[in-house]
Amino acid sequence: FIHWSVVFRLWGGEITIGRRVVIDRGAGLHADGGAIVIGDGAVINANCLIIGGGNVEIGRDVLIAGNCVIVASNHIFEDK
Repeated sequence: FIHWSVVFRLWGGEITIGRRVVIDRGAGLHADGGAIVIGDGAVINANCLIIGGGNVEIGRDVLIAGNCVIVASNHIFEDK
């Protein structure tokens, strides 16, 4: 079940959703050039935001509480 209010934003990335996944109202999945992978049976509760610029993988049967924010960024650190 994916609630009608869920926002998907690819911006050059990709989002893969497994079987029997629940994404509740107000959630946002923003790939932003990276990848978001959601495993079978995972539940993302209301108003969660997942930003996958540095890639995010949510495993099988994982439960994420409401109002959580998960942000992956790909930072490059160079010695000067």
